[in-house]
Amino acid sequence: MPSRVCLQPGCPEIIPQSRRRCPTHAAAYERTIHRAEPGKYGGRKWRLTRRKYLTDHGVCEHCHQRLAEHVHHIADVAQDPTRMHDQTNLEALCASCHSKETRRRQLGM
Repeated sequence: MPSRVCLQPGCPEIIPQSRRRCPTHAAAYERTIHRAEPGKYGGRKWRLTRRKYLTDHGVCEHCHQRLAEHVHHIADVAQDPTRMHDQTNLEALCASCHSKETRRRQLGM
């Protein structure tokens, strides 16, 4: 089974290729995801949706070069909350591509 080093800076733990962080850092990372909007993104259903989507789509769906760490909603869920967990409304993005998409949406492009 292919392996890699935990993505947490400074952590030397070797983990399976399918994982992003060692168990210690994965738990801490999950607790910090979208802390600003606990009602929207802090719920168990979103965490499970996000985790499953990233497991199924490990590489950025835009650049196809980097590991995906963010799940982006294609259609803004603020305008259509029913699509929050809709798999057809999600895309896995690396940090760089997610920042670009977020900025593009903020600028109304």
